[in-house]
Amino acid sequence: MIWLLKRVLTSVILLPVFIALILPGGIFLRFAVIVLSLIGMNEVYKAVSKKNMGVHVIGYVFCIIYNLCIEDVFERTLFVITSLFILSLLIYLVINHKKVNIIDCAVTIFGFYYVPFLFSNIYLVRGFSQAQGLHFVWLIFICAWACDTGAYFVGSNFGKRKLMESLSPNKTVEGSVGGVIFASLASFVYGIILWKFFGLEYKLIWFVTLIGALGSVLSQLGDLTASAIKRYTGIKDFGSVLPGHGGIIDRFDSVLFTAPAVYLAIRLLFYYV
Repeated sequence: MIWLLKRVLTSVILLPVFIALILPGGIFLRFAVIVLSLIGMNEVYKAVSKKNMGVHVIGYVFCIIYNLCIEDVFERTLFVITSLFILSLLIYLVINHKKVNIIDCAVTIFGFYYVPFLFSNIYLVRGFSQAQGLHFVWLIFICAWACDTGAYFVGSNFGKRKLMESLSPNKTVEGSVGGVIFASLASFVYGIILWKFFGLEYKLIWFVTLIGALGSVLSQLGDLTASAIKRYTGIKDFGSVLPGHGGIIDRFDSVLFTAPAVYLAIRLLFYYV
């Protein structure tokens, strides 16, 4: 009961902050993504490596560089940033070979692509265009959190068959299906709202619904990925920065997977269709 109260209070306090960052976008959202990414990377590094290491600093530095170049990163600079990142790690490995090994470098690379690279898609979706970006960015969270809610309630009341007991004992097949249905319905309703009040084309309601369905599947994959990391590292939560929720990764593990899905979907829709 205390855990649930903390969870609800944290959500109530953070919700207006969250909305205030998403609505204007721009530099405020970019800064928030950088901060969340750095905290999330630190959680992953501490979980896997069991301590903070000098090699991880390279990951933090390139997290900031990547986010500062984010508008051009998919078109022109991702290759350069990635090359410099890996080269820096290899130079560090050679110089500090007595204290650092190739596994430490691999963990550093993984932390970068798992957290800031995936997180950055929130900013990319929001910045897509003034109207389209603001409308579609909420889909990232509708996919993830509607799926979580639906899976929890359906699984709690009707769940019988375990989905993947070795990773997450409480998840069920029924809950998983319920999450997909719930997220699809929530996305469908959101599509109608966009059509009725914000000028979305009627036919795109089904596109929004499809994103909700596909996003909910990826949302669950993101949750299971975080569970696999926690299972391997032997931790219960990635952190305690969010009372009742755990760490940044614990709260945003599903969002990390829905964000790039929404970004790629709207890129395909508005650039190639």
